[in-house]
Amino acid sequence: YHHGVVLVRCPKCENLHLISDQLGYFSDKDDGKGWDIETFMKEIGKEDNIKVFTEGTEVLEVTMSDILGDKMNAITEEYDSSIHKDEKK
Repeated sequence: YHHGVVLVRCPKCENLHLISDQLGYFSDKDDGKGWDIETFMKEIGKEDNIKVFTEGTEVLEVTMSDILGDKMNAITEEYDSSIHKDEKK
């Protein structure tokens, strides 16, 4: 949460929600600052609506394939095809 990226799959809507992005992967700003839901909620005056607990050692690590599923396979195949296409030239 404090040093990486956290996405959570919502059990209600089944979408992935960004909770923390300290690496800037999802940022359109080049300010070098990370983003997290707690700070965002404070900025919009809704800090009482959310509580994030980061204590403990339980961490779920996921890969891009875990996040993108079949889309990741398509992206990988497209990338591989483009590389092999360039090698034939």
